[in-house]
Amino acid sequence: MSVLSSQNESMMPLLHVDDSANERLLVKRAIASTGTPFDCFEAAGLEIAMPFFETNLHFGQHRFPRPAVVLLDYDLGENNGTDFLYWLRILKKAESVPVVMFSGSVGKPNVEECYAIGANHFVSKPSSFERLKSIVQALHLSVSTPQQPCPLSLLPEYIADPKAHRTRTNQGNLVSGLQNLRRIAPCTEGTSLLTAVEIREHAQATPASVAQ
Repeated sequence: MSVLSSQNESMMPLLHVDDSANERLLVKRAIASTGTPFDCFEAAGLEIAMPFFETNLHFGQHRFPRPAVVLLDYDLGENNGTDFLYWLRILKKAESVPVVMFSGSVGKPNVEECYAIGANHFVSKPSSFERLKSIVQALHLSVSTPQQPCPLSLLPEYIADPKAHRTRTNQGNLVSGLQNLRRIAPCTEGTSLLTAVEIREHAQATPASVAQ
């Protein structure tokens, strides 16, 4: 389900959401190979990823901290990574968590959709393990020491927002995203998906622009 790679509190918690076990393993190997200070947690689907932002998880003696950054695949089997992105951006305690879309689906509509919903960055999956190591290192630098230009944006795999000025997704899209989430991840005990009324209130109370 998920793996705690270190007990060192100086390590940054990274949640990697991807339905491919091979892709998740490659990212873990890249982190280990480069010595990048990430604690890597895995989630094969939304039903596993969502609880990381709802409760303080405990497995055995390990307490899993809330992720500091999310590496999110666009294609999640039957689902779409944007469903999880919708949910994060309407959840107050997670709306500011950096989300990096990491995908082989790099068509312009896909990229625009992710940025419109609230993705911070979009990076295409690399063609080699060496490139993956560079991405992992740049990701940590981008999150731990915010700087301009963003280290991720200097990589050849980086895909910038096609539209320079972006406004927050309208209320209709947020409600649509919530409906999709309820379809793929029905409410269970311990979960707290927002209602449509709460979404409307959140949208009205939130500034119009989204920091990228």
